[in-house]
Amino acid sequence: MYIYLEVNQDVLRTYLDREAAGNVDVDFKAFLNIPADVLFYRISRVNIKPTALIEAANAEAWDHNFADKVFGGNEFRILTISAVWSKGMSNVFANAVELHNHICPGLTSGYFIARYLDENFPLGEDESYIVWAVPP
Repeated sequence: MYIYLEVNQDVLRTYLDREAAGNVDVDFKAFLNIPADVLFYRISRVNIKPTALIEAANAEAWDHNFADKVFGGNEFRILTISAVWSKGMSNVFANAVELHNHICPGLTSGYFIARYLDENFPLGEDESYIVWAVPP
């Protein structure tokens, strides 16, 4: 089950501004009592296994969620990252994903090229690589 919450920035900004002014105790209690449908601009609950989307029938059945932007336009990012994360993504690869903001052939090939170069052709002092890579 995926739950996507997109915060209402105007509501949050009001409380952050009050906190910055030193009204923490009173406003924190009020903040905790804000109804979810006021605090969040979008609340989506979707039941999907990202790995199931590999099968054409499942992908077609789920396609309307992309069109409806159930995750605020972040559907590709969320599904690709969570699918790989569920398979045990390494922390180093997770850092690359965080920087790139999604998983795609370009990211994965670049990651493996960088690992290969680092392991097989370590750089000396004042050396660097220039790599032109074309994803599959």
